[in-house]
Amino acid sequence: DIRDDAFASGIRITVEACKQVLASGKKKLLQARNKRVRPSTDDKAITSWNALMLIGYLDAYRATADKGYLDEALKSATFLQKHMHRKDGSLWRSYSRGKGGIHAFLDDYALLARAYINLYQVTLEKRWLDQARFLADYAIKHFRDETTGMFYYTSGGAEDLVVRMMETSDQVIPSSNSVMSEVLLLLGDYYQDTTFSSQSRMMLNRVSVERPDQSEAFYTNWARVSALVAWQPFEVAVMGNGALEKSLEIQRVYNPLAIFSGGVREDLPLLEHKLVHGKTMIYVCRNRICKMPVENVGEALRQLSADL
Repeated sequence: DIRDDAFASGIRITVEACKQVLASGKKKLLQARNKRVRPSTDDKAITSWNALMLIGYLDAYRATADKGYLDEALKSATFLQKHMHRKDGSLWRSYSRGKGGIHAFLDDYALLARAYINLYQVTLEKRWLDQARFLADYAIKHFRDETTGMFYYTSGGAEDLVVRMMETSDQVIPSSNSVMSEVLLLLGDYYQDTTFSSQSRMMLNRVSVERPDQSEAFYTNWARVSALVAWQPFEVAVMGNGALEKSLEIQRVYNPLAIFSGGVREDLPLLEHKLVHGKTMIYVCRNRICKMPVENVGEALRQLSADL
């Protein structure tokens, strides 16, 4: 190391002797530091933050096809299911030292539901989509304000609260209400459930009326949801034994207006009457109106780009 050479030369000792002096000094410093009271360490895992990390892993997997990202995502999802889901259907906010603590807030439900939707899209395992729907149903029952259609940050059973706040402005992390609106919109499309869709639109209408002027920077995720409503998502269904492989190939071309489903079972409204024996067919649809089904990924991508 050049710095070691220069220092050793400056004090007229060998480089080896210099390294020994430094090592001895570091050891003495460590011994002295270990006598001090250690600062507290926050080692808890938070549901919403882990959900964001899960979404990040899945985005990375879609973009790069690096299976390591998917493995980490599945590991994270398994941890969340094991430690953050409670028997009564609710979630823990945090987990530390072998146990959960604090009842979850709206961002925990919204972001985890969003992560599960993404996990369905890259695995085509419907159980993840069903998990997202379960969390959305729980949030509707325990967090939603029937008058405004918006969601409180805390559940109806939260104790010792003088006021229940609503989080609507997007900050560094999207607001819990904007994420919940997106979750409801997507679930409404997947399950063809107008209750979900109408609740999402009610939230968008509420925000568009109440949003102060010149504050667009605090409503960026709301703008994304509004774009989905305005443009209507592409519903890309891939059915057959090669469904997952072809679906992932399509997903590697970024398209924020597309949602993906498929597999070998017609177990969603978007998949009904689309399974063709012995073939893997790709359906590019909007509002359940589909273009001519194709088998080639390139042709499906051309169908998607033609309507952008």
